[in-house]
Amino acid sequence: MIETIVILGAGNVAWHLLESFTLAGFQVQQVFGRNQQEADVFEAFGDTKYITDLKDIDPFADIYFICVNDDAIVTVAESLPFTLDGNQILVHTSGGQSAEILSPFASHYGSFWPLQSLTKEAQILSNEIPVIITASDDFTSSALVLLGDTISDNFTMMSDNKKQELHLAAVLVNNFTNHLYSLTSAYCTDHGLDFHLLSSLIKETSLKAVGFDLSEIQTGPARRNDSSTIEKHLSKLEGYPDLYKLYCLFTESIIRKYHKK
Repeated sequence: MIETIVILGAGNVAWHLLESFTLAGFQVQQVFGRNQQEADVFEAFGDTKYITDLKDIDPFADIYFICVNDDAIVTVAESLPFTLDGNQILVHTSGGQSAEILSPFASHYGSFWPLQSLTKEAQILSNEIPVIITASDDFTSSALVLLGDTISDNFTMMSDNKKQELHLAAVLVNNFTNHLYSLTSAYCTDHGLDFHLLSSLIKETSLKAVGFDLSEIQTGPARRNDSSTIEKHLSKLEGYPDLYKLYCLFTESIIRKYHKK
């Protein structure tokens, strides 16, 4: 039975987990962070105490969530000033790192990955966020499933390997897409165009991506193998080498898919 939670980290994921767990009725005793100026942000939730010294971590919590960058997870685990007993659980929230990296620090360990790009500024309905759970044993699995079920309508148990494959897919559809938006926005600004005129198109494309056969809804000059339009587009991108390369790469890939010789 999970009654008390400690969150190690004060970033975007930590903030959203604190909000979700508090609203679900769990007691988040502490949030550890380096910046005391963040205290008001985190202490606005219930009786949560914001601490800046690892030595002040409560050693008797039921579960500890490490919510830091991937390369800092082990460092934080190593820095815990106590040894977890057989009834305590240690988890991290990374999609890219295996749960196994926590095995030297706890007998019960796992990962609890909210599959969403989270920022404190963006309010997201937490029950719509898929939670991917990896657990070392049945004891850990039961606890994480309980937590997942209370904050999300969509939680899934997954092995470390499958989770990391899913993380790669998430990077492709989210991070790479956002970078393309960023480059396109800069192009629009340079040419006196309002990037927000593309908002409806972006939303419609996203909606279709989760509701239709993606191969069937592909459109555009590459799909038609419209060489005239493609050449015009490339001529306008000559001053934008990154966009030029991406345009060529995507165009060639689409043509290969739909116009096989």
